[in-house]
Amino acid sequence: MSQGNNNRNDVETTNTQRQRLVAGTLTCPPLELPTLLFDLLPEILCRLPVKLLVQLRCLFLTQTQLHIPSTLTNGNHGVRLICSCDGVFCGQLNNDSYFLWNPSITKFKLLPPLENHEWTSLSFGYDHFIDNYKVIVVSDENEVRVNTLGTDYWRKIEDIHCYTKYGPGIFVCGTVNWVSWDVIISLDLEKESCQELCPPDFGNENNWWNLGVLRDCLCVFAGSDEYWDVWIMKEYGNKEFWTKLYTIPTIVYAEFLQDQGLVVDQDLLVNAALYISEDDQLLVKCYQLDNNHGATLAYIKFVVYDSKTGTLNIPEFQNNYEHRDAIFYIESLISP
Repeated sequence: MSQGNNNRNDVETTNTQRQRLVAGTLTCPPLELPTLLFDLLPEILCRLPVKLLVQLRCLFLTQTQLHIPSTLTNGNHGVRLICSCDGVFCGQLNNDSYFLWNPSITKFKLLPPLENHEWTSLSFGYDHFIDNYKVIVVSDENEVRVNTLGTDYWRKIEDIHCYTKYGPGIFVCGTVNWVSWDVIISLDLEKESCQELCPPDFGNENNWWNLGVLRDCLCVFAGSDEYWDVWIMKEYGNKEFWTKLYTIPTIVYAEFLQDQGLVVDQDLLVNAALYISEDDQLLVKCYQLDNNHGATLAYIKFVVYDSKTGTLNIPEFQNNYEHRDAIFYIESLISP
């Protein structure tokens, strides 16, 4: 449970110091707990020089492999981390049960069981009105259930009529968002009701688009045969505030990835932008195809695009292991 607005604001101060990219096999030992009492951290931070705090905020990213507690997995494989909010992961066990887990404080919580449905989307976000977190599941028949953290049941709310319900909805500004044909379906976590939002005006050139979060704003990744564009909505809910951040020639990515000896499928060339650093370095998650004994497999590759120079490079860390997926999270002291 969140410990109130004041405590949450203190936690958010420490949250901004370090951001981590979680990807691939979860095998390393858990992070060591700090020796100081958690309540002392805000008191220490508020006494640090402003210049030092600013420097701490400007770190790009580090990679961390996390070890899910064996008491949660019970020796089973197939555990999936699906989404995160305020340092808490929401995931799925291989028996189709769901859990919350904060690796920073090594605490987890199993969520109440769900009745038999084909639940195709799992999302997790924060409701500012009640100062609490909510888990949202959507079935393949558009049925929506909500679990408020601290309760032992799921409530049925308004159905979501959305054709893409696979994978998590995107949490931003107290809402969870999905793509549905040519509109965005937005679920307000406070009102527990839906509305439609307009995407950017792409013209007639874009073949596909999907959603993400950059700089705490809803963003759209839009691809075509010639360009890949990154848009952000600077004021949530107002279509007039869609702003294009980047336009990247598709051929730049294709040539770069092919130079790495990879098989590239144009439809899977670029899937999502994950993070923008203070110096405009854009971290991109790409899907590339590999033909192995007649079977075509999709692997994730990470690429950093420097918007100032228009160049790309592959981070060194990604050769450590095979990547399954990637989630950005902010370390926090919030207990699930």
